[in-house]
Amino acid sequence: FKPGARWSLHVVNSPVINACYAPGGHVCVNVGRLNACVDNMLAFVFAHEMAHGLCRHHAEKATSE
Repeated sequence: FKPGARWSLHVVNSPVINACYAPGGHVCVNVGRLNACVDNMLAFVFAHEMAHGLCRHHAEKATSE
């Protein structure tokens, strides 16, 4: 992402304990993950998923299969 790029944070109504990054700067966190978070853990979850985007893991995955 370029400096100043926008991120879009989404909460998905699912009990599954999961979060993901989607191309275009979208970070999704399931309600199950929110319920399992304590203290500052949610900030870590968002940062972790954003790092996947910055490292372009989605592009690597798409070209490796």
